[in-house]
Amino acid sequence: KQDRSGIIDRVVDFGMKNVLPRIGGLISKNYEAYKYLPDSIEGFLTTEMLANELESVGFEIKYTKSFSMGISTLLIAQKKA
Repeated sequence: KQDRSGIIDRVVDFGMKNVLPRIGGLISKNYEAYKYLPDSIEGFLTTEMLANELESVGFEIKYTKSFSMGISTLLIAQKKA
């Protein structure tokens, strides 16, 4: 589980848990899907955690690039020979 203790993380978490479900639910008419989304995202590995997992099973991290203030990350790894 990610460490989300910084001030920006708290603001983002508030928006994800309180604003996103309401707006997404209004637009899509599917409140439950948008209520579930923040809980799902909270369980994601950080880039560092994923890289460590990959390295522990024999992959070498070749490249990482973060997009949209860390919302998504491209991670390229290659299996060691």
